[in-house]
Amino acid sequence: MTHYADEFNHILTLAGKENIGHSLSQLFMNWRVENPKTVFFKSLVENIIGEPNDIRLVKALDRAMELADGQNSNAYHNEHHNREVFLMTLALLDAHSRLDSKIKINADMAWTTLCAALLHDYAHDGGTNRVNGAVVPMRLEQQSIDLAKEKMADLDLNALFWRRINMIILPTDITAPDVGLPSPSAQLKAIFNGHVNNVPIHIDDMGLLSPLKRSPELALCALMVSDADLAISAGLHIDIAKNNTLNLHHETGGQIPYSPHSIQGFIQFVCDGFPASPAGKFLLSSGLNQIRNILTTEISDGVAYEI
Repeated sequence: MTHYADEFNHILTLAGKENIGHSLSQLFMNWRVENPKTVFFKSLVENIIGEPNDIRLVKALDRAMELADGQNSNAYHNEHHNREVFLMTLALLDAHSRLDSKIKINADMAWTTLCAALLHDYAHDGGTNRVNGAVVPMRLEQQSIDLAKEKMADLDLNALFWRRINMIILPTDITAPDVGLPSPSAQLKAIFNGHVNNVPIHIDDMGLLSPLKRSPELALCALMVSDADLAISAGLHIDIAKNNTLNLHHETGGQIPYSPHSIQGFIQFVCDGFPASPAGKFLLSSGLNQIRNILTTEISDGVAYEI
């Protein structure tokens, strides 16, 4: 393994013994300067997940890594974000394998999930899912899928692979539609809770997310990528939460304020129910509580961030 993979793997071995959020955030921010390629972590994927039964998934991951590493001028949604969500997803898959869970994730599904993590914001255009004042559900997510599918057309990946990619990436949309329905991310959480609690799943999603209702394994994999995406935004440590909020402030032209209130609001309202996966709760709950406490103190003290 490369020294980058060794550094990351060492932190994973500490999970359950200490809060690894601070160590991960420091590592991720250091790597924004060094910019290691995601291919440097492929051996770690093989060690943690094992080889897939469908050998095409190896080439799929290779291509997804190449696409994710493509430079993007966005302040936040760029190659660094792609790498971090990929690695956070790998950390969650590793943690899940150590938990006593009734929902098992086979190697093929795990490799597909990592491809989805790499591609979830591919060629992000720096915008949002609100266009001309109205929400276009899953606009960015579908755009990333469609563009990635074009770039991977020569790999002879089957329809099942792309159905799974769709179902994992689409629910990373955290934007609630104007019609009053919950966001795709919130729908995903409700679907997974229905699986866990063995209760009927009543979600009016126009059928887009219906495959998640039929597969607890697929719903869990989607939830892990969602948890990984939100963790990178504001769920690891206060240092990286502040840095990412500043980057989003720049990327959105100031639409997202750079303030403790902004981070607190994101956690309370947008990230409602986060972390949602069992592995996410295991790895991220303590760090998130620390962030909440720090923000409460900062707001009480009238702290203002400087740009």
